[in-house]
Amino acid sequence: MYRIDNATAVPSGSGIPAPAAPGPRPNGYFTVGNPSGPVPATVVDADWLNCIQEEICTVIAAGSIALSKGSQRNLLDALFAMHGVQVFHATGTFTVPAGVTRCDAEVWGGGGGGGASSGANYGGGGAGGGYSRKLCTVTPGQVITVTVAPSAIGGAAGGFNGAGGATSSFGAFCTATGGAGGFGSTAGGGPSTVVGVGASGDINFNGTSGGDGSLALGGGGFSGASFGGASSPQVSSGSKPQTAAFPGVGGRGASNGSVAGGDTAGGLVVVRW
Repeated sequence: MYRIDNATAVPSGSGIPAPAAPGPRPNGYFTVGNPSGPVPATVVDADWLNCIQEEICTVIAAGSIALSKGSQRNLLDALFAMHGVQVFHATGTFTVPAGVTRCDAEVWGGGGGGGASSGANYGGGGAGGGYSRKLCTVTPGQVITVTVAPSAIGGAAGGFNGAGGATSSFGAFCTATGGAGGFGSTAGGGPSTVVGVGASGDINFNGTSGGDGSLALGGGGFSGASFGGASSPQVSSGSKPQTAAFPGVGGRGASNGSVAGGDTAGGLVVVRW
């Protein structure tokens, strides 16, 4: 895309020529005309061409893309630059791109780690983290702190409780707290019922409780769920449960033996603009 540059163009230093008063047929359409009608062909005047040229150039400038006469994708590149996605798996900062005044933030708090087992007793499942989503009004160049809950570790072998999930947030816009860790067998192997909570968003969801670990139920307690992530089933393999794959999902309780509880994937923050 480029601005007209031939010898008949108005010099850029002169500014855009003032447009004429509105014409007699507002909101009209083009026609090639019909000489036998007679219907004249539509005249494409400088006011209309300047308007179209500057509308396009304004969008390109907002995307911080330089005009290039040899390119036919300046506008496309600018649209891509202004509409994107950034995924945070760890704490960091988000810098609002040029031309962006609103962004959509999704936040998952961390799930609680699973409880560990000892002897013939089972560990309870960790609770799921909260979820929050908000359409945020922002300023280009604004730097926003992004906090992402790290992975919560399952309880150590021997019947210890799982670690609690931490809080994730997108600045002061929205927050999701973490779920509590599951109880180890020495604490009864019960489920964590203190779930993560989403707050301050346009949409907020809580996580769910973990499950009870018991011989009667067939194994370690199932993990608590988060928004978009299902709970994981009980395990009775006698080995440490696999780490939760989805953000915000709690860790599974350990089966009988002397087994550590399941770890979690931590939280997540996704920003779109």
